[in-house]
Amino acid sequence: MFVRPAQLVQTPAQLVQAVGQWHLQSQRVARRNALAAAAVLAERRRELEEVEHFLASLGRAAPGTEPGPAAVRGAGPPRLDRGA
Repeated sequence: MFVRPAQLVQTPAQLVQAVGQWHLQSQRVARRNALAAAAVLAERRRELEEVEHFLASLGRAAPGTEPGPAAVRGAGPPRLDRGA
C-alpha cells in the first residue's frame, strides 16, 4: 500500500492509533487476497473438470490420469543402492 506524504503519521497519538489499527487492515488485506486466490483456484478446478468431462465423452482419459512409467514402477524417486 502506497502512503502519500500527507498521510504520514505526525503526532505520537496518531502513531499509536495507526499501530493499533494495523492488525485490522492487515487482516482485511489478507482476507481479500485469500478470497481472490480461492476464486482463481475454483475457476481452474471448474476448467479441469470440464476438460475431463469432455475427454471422457470422447472415450479418452485426461492427461496424467493414466498410469505412466512412475506408477508402474511405484511412486517416488528412484532408489540408490549403497553397497548392498
